[in-house]
Amino acid sequence: MNKNFKVIHSLQLMMHLVRNGFNVSKVTDAYPKQGEEKSKYKVFLFENTPELNECCLMFKK
Repeated sequence: MNKNFKVIHSLQLMMHLVRNGFNVSKVTDAYPKQGEEKSKYKVFLFENTPELNECCLMFKK
């Protein structure tokens, strides 16, 4: 089964989603900037659903 994921870059948005009942599917390193060997940032993957997208929109308001 192939899942469609939404990539979240913001720690605050990730915490908002978790507080609202969504589970982080995976935490991984972001792509490094040019000239860097390894990224110092993480990204958070969530299963992409209409409910998740609605919760993301509510965070921005």
